[in-house]
Amino acid sequence: MANPKVSFVIEGPDENNGHLELSVFVEKVRHFLDMLNRSTRESVEEGIVFHVVHLSHSSPATVECVPKESNMASATIAVQSIGKNLMDVKTEDSHHLSHTVLSSMEQLANFSLTKIARAEVRIMEGDNDIEQIYKLDDKFKEQLSRARHQEDRVISTIDGRLEQINIHNNVNTFRIYASVPASYSVNCGFPPNLLENVQSSLGSFVSVFR
Repeated sequence: MANPKVSFVIEGPDENNGHLELSVFVEKVRHFLDMLNRSTRESVEEGIVFHVVHLSHSSPATVECVPKESNMASATIAVQSIGKNLMDVKTEDSHHLSHTVLSSMEQLANFSLTKIARAEVRIMEGDNDIEQIYKLDDKFKEQLSRARHQEDRVISTIDGRLEQINIHNNVNTFRIYASVPASYSVNCGFPPNLLENVQSSLGSFVSVFR
């Protein structure tokens, strides 16, 4: 069984022989990391640190990462969550995805074709040797746009119990579990100066306005 891994593949335009500007490469790798962090923090409570196990400069550039986890089950769950989020956007079953996850995907997929000819995320979940490829092309961007449009129709106020707080790597989020509809939950971000207020509300029923 292969180790769970996630890769980001990015290629520059033909006129540059597939080479990328350094600033573009650094920015997109940062967006890739942000997408990984936001996707995994909703499935693994303590968050995940990723190690780069392969880095290829030759066109296309490839950054291959694996979760730094001694627990293979947690590592697999983390990578599976990334793949599931991408698949849910692709199949337009993304109503459950949070604003932060969708925003991170949108940020990663947002690029000019004069700077980047193609980009994709590759997922190997670890339970098989099949690599799933998600192209960040125009079709994916349209699917993301529809997901965001669907998100905008969600009710702007939610009442529920604040049950989780995550400040790992300064992500600063909490999760509210609503009683209506049953099992519905929302991830919310907060600025550092409100940490004490959020902590004091842990376990309490609160209202959040968006």
